Amino acid sequence: MKEKNSVEFTDIGRVIWRFRQHFILTAIVAGVLGLVVAFLLPVYYQSTATIYPAAISYVESTDLVYRRGNVNELGDTEQAEQILEMFSSQDFKNKIIGKAGLFEHYNIDPDGKEARFKIHQKYRELIQAERNRYNAVKISVQDREPAKAAEIVNLIIDELDRFRNQIISRRIRTHYRTIEKSKDSLQHAMAVWTDSLLTLQEQGVVSQEERAALLESLGNVRGNSAEIKRRIDANIRYGAQYDIVERHVESVQGQITTMNKIRTQLQTNLSPDASQQFIFEHGHVADKKHAPKRLYVVLGAIGFSLIVLLFYLYIRVNWLALRQRLES
Repeated sequence: MKEKNSVEFTDIGRVIWRFRQHFILTAIVAGVLGLVVAFLLPVYYQSTATIYPAAISYVESTDLVYRRGNVNELGDTEQAEQILEMFSSQDFKNKIIGKAGLFEHYNIDPDGKEARFKIHQKYRELIQAERNRYNAVKISVQDREPAKAAEIVNLIIDELDRFRNQIISRRIRTHYRTIEKSKDSLQHAMAVWTDSLLTLQEQGVVSQEERAALLESLGNVRGNSAEIKRRIDANIRYGAQYDIVERHVESVQGQITTMNKIRTQLQTNLSPDASQQFIFEHGHVADKKHAPKRLYVVLGAIGFSLIVLLFYLYIRVNWLALRQRLES
């Protein structure tokens, strides 16, 4: 097997040496043609931007809804993937296509046949986004006009933030309505328990600490202590009930305080000025072309031409031997 391979490589070497002038001439011609093609290809400039998502996610529990994360913190992989999903959605693409005027810019008739297919194909070719290992989302736009590339990438940044804000706001409004209903229910319960507490207080019932002091004062009272005895009897009779009502009042008050904090938090995030991302790099107008790489075009043309020529000459020189191998 090794001898057979060595013979085949020797045959290839002989073909190359025998037709070396053809290979040299082909390389020169292919290089010139590749250079011509490289200069005829359209030149594209690239503008890039880098954003980080804000760490915002809303979690539902059995009693209330609260936010996990802080708008001032960088998001994790989940938030970065959410941005990429929004970027890839048809609704978002159509919004960018419309606002950037890409039908006209790419010379595609919006009423023509397969117009949507063509514009989205062009969009996928020239507008891309990816997540790096630090959970940053890098957006890149290629265009023949450097200013247009920067305009599109900055438009995408703004629209991504607005698009994500709209999606999150819809969910926040649902939570906000739930919070309002829960708060109304708690306030009604608070009014009922407070009325019960006031009724007991009017009868002279006091808290546990005050009750202990009242019982202690009974032995130190001189003269008429009927009022104190009445209050003590009321506390002995209704003291346990007072403690239960007081605990309910404190519990409901704590829940209302929590609801108010959540309500304030949701109102803040419903603000249209609340950003859902951190912009680390805006798109800038490029002063150097991104593609094509003319050297790669020339080298590719030369390499492809030499491989085709080698294949043709090897088949021509060794055709009889190859035919015998195939027939045997």
